[in-house]
Amino acid sequence: MKKVGKKIGAAILAMVLIIAMAVPVSAIVEPGPNGFAIYIYGWAGHSGSSAILKGHGINNNITVGTNNGEAGNHVWYVVPNGNGYLIKDGTQSYCVNIHRVKQYGTYYPCTGYYYENSTGGRDQRVQLVQYNGYTVIRVQNPLVGGNWYMMADYSQPVASSDVIWYSDSIAMKAHWY
Repeated sequence: MKKVGKKIGAAILAMVLIIAMAVPVSAIVEPGPNGFAIYIYGWAGHSGSSAILKGHGINNNITVGTNNGEAGNHVWYVVPNGNGYLIKDGTQSYCVNIHRVKQYGTYYPCTGYYYENSTGGRDQRVQLVQYNGYTVIRVQNPLVGGNWYMMADYSQPVASSDVIWYSDSIAMKAHWY
């Protein structure tokens, strides 16, 4: 009887481990067919939110929100570009960009902007770094220098939150689906 109990316990433990290990893998942002990923869909703990492009030109800020009436503005494609990737909006017009106006001494706004031919897209090329079953999105070689990670500004948005480039990759708000 004890042997049967141990076998059942071992089988249940194996099933739990298989499920636990499979769940984080599905959260990783990866290029899909033809080098595209369909969504960047919120961050750790907030899978119901999505990245939204708002505004015009240099003020084309990116937010995340659980509530938006802007269908089509929350689809982002991960496109290979040299040794890195570009993250482009659903129209393929704008790339995720680091807008270099330092705010409060700690971060830069995340904007959608046309591809910058003059710099080879240096402020737009990103690396997708896998961390704990999520994707950390880092500007590959920014003109401003340093390591800058895309993250949601607030941990509990009601309707929307700014997306910023921040120097800390460990915060859960920097872990994307």
